[in-house]
Amino acid sequence: MFLRLGFLLCVAAALLGLAACQSSLTVSPDTDQVKAVAEGSLFTCSATGAVTGLAWFDPDQNRITDDTSQDLHVQARGNSIRLKFINIQKDNAGIYYCRATATSEDGSTQDLEATIKLIIFEAISFVDPQPTQTATVGQAASLVCQAAGEPVPEVNWYRNGDFIANGGRFQKNPDTNTLHIANVTLDDEDTYTCEASQTTNGQYDELQILLDVQVPPTLVTRPSSSNGTVGQDVTLLCQATGDPDPTYAWFRDSTDPANELTADRFVFSQQNGVVDKMTMTIKALTKADEGRYICQASNGAGQDQAAANVFVYVPPSISDPQDTSTPVTVVVAPTVPPSISDPQDTSTPVTVVVVPTVPPASVTPRTPAPL
Repeated sequence: MFLRLGFLLCVAAALLGLAACQSSLTVSPDTDQVKAVAEGSLFTCSATGAVTGLAWFDPDQNRITDDTSQDLHVQARGNSIRLKFINIQKDNAGIYYCRATATSEDGSTQDLEATIKLIIFEAISFVDPQPTQTATVGQAASLVCQAAGEPVPEVNWYRNGDFIANGGRFQKNPDTNTLHIANVTLDDEDTYTCEASQTTNGQYDELQILLDVQVPPTLVTRPSSSNGTVGQDVTLLCQATGDPDPTYAWFRDSTDPANELTADRFVFSQQNGVVDKMTMTIKALTKADEGRYICQASNGAGQDQAAANVFVYVPPSISDPQDTSTPVTVVVAPTVPPSISDPQDTSTPVTVVVVPTVPPASVTPRTPAPL
């Protein structure tokens, strides 16, 4: 609070009949000042009577100069001196002193002083505000609201205008102002209000936060093991519930990212022109496609997966047809001439006889008739 000491001294002097009552100092405004960081402000100290050495001093008792390059400086104007703040900072808070020396008619002097208190506040702000925050059904939720300011704001929580008191599933951390909700249900999904206030200066602000309660995926249709013949198509189906809607991915043998199936070899289902991968089709099966396939459904709350086997059959084929022709036997028998007509010709003519080979008939032994 501003202390008008110069005025009080003058009143006291008047009661004593002293001439020094003609000199005094007054500061305007005449009450404590509450200012926000980065604001500007101006205080004026006015003197009456015969005074000298009119000056302003900061809270550390340092005389403030008229250097206008400084955010804090003075401007002398006749029998008054102004204290000027260009860009108030938190460290400017404190008591400022206006001082002068009064000289009476008999030559005696008296020190005069008037003060004003500067209270600095930093406007309320929310640090890294998150207007939408998520939680998973059955787990704990933490609604974060970090309010900054000077003085430090007080934080309270509301839901639909109703104050949320500490107790039961709801607890406010006194150090961080985070609101913790235990065992979250879908009914907890709502808009919550974080209210920050500075009671000393009446400042107030609030942040609306939507709590988005998510449900992990649950497979309601699992892929079934299937079989097909080489060249055919095989389709596997996978469906899940969850909030938000799950996305799907298919893998071969394991869920290693390197094993995720791509559209280069496999065909995936679409909804409204967008690939959703609920179904996966293997086109024109080969024996190499036989194996284990995994469907994985995921969202921000978790994932679920299931596997199925694909068996590929290869139809039989005849690779070496049997020769069904009748085998023959070649018998070479010499022909004996009835007489020798040319003694010079000693060659022996032969005749080729082609005899079909007949497999031997099976012989069934007979049982002798009884005598």
